[in-house]
Amino acid sequence: MSLAQLTGLILLLFLGTEALNDYKKKKINMPALVITFILVILMIFISKDYSIMQRVLGVCAGGVLIIFSLATRGKFGMGDALVLTLMFLTIGITKGILLYFLSLIYTMCYSAVLLVTKRGNKNTELAFMPFLLFAYVTSLLL
Repeated sequence: MSLAQLTGLILLLFLGTEALNDYKKKKINMPALVITFILVILMIFISKDYSIMQRVLGVCAGGVLIIFSLATRGKFGMGDALVLTLMFLTIGITKGILLYFLSLIYTMCYSAVLLVTKRGNKNTELAFMPFLLFAYVTSLLL
C-alpha cells in the first residue's frame, strides 16, 4: 500500500466516524480532526506522490471556506470548513472541489425529498459530513 493510498484510507476512516458524529450530535470531533491533520501533513512530507501546489491551493480554498463560515456566523459550520480544508489538503484542490460540489448536489437532493415529503422546511439543519462521505465513497468507486 502506497502512502497516497494510506492517506486516502485515513481520510475515509475520519470521514466515516465524523459523518456519524455530525449526524448524531451536529458536531465535529476537533481532537480527531487535529490528529488527522497532523497525520496527513506528515505523510505529505514523507511521500513524493503529492503535488505540493495542489495542496497549497487546497489549503487556500479551505481558508476561503473558513472565512465564509465566519461571515455567515455559523450557518456554514466551522467544523465543516475545517474538514473540507483537510480533504483539500489530502486529495488536492481539483478533486476536492469536485467532491465538495458533488456533496452539495447530494445535500440538495436529500433536502428536496424532505421538502416534498413535508419532513423538513427551509430552516431544517442538516449534517453535512454524511454527504461529504457519500461523495468521497462515490469518487472511490468511479
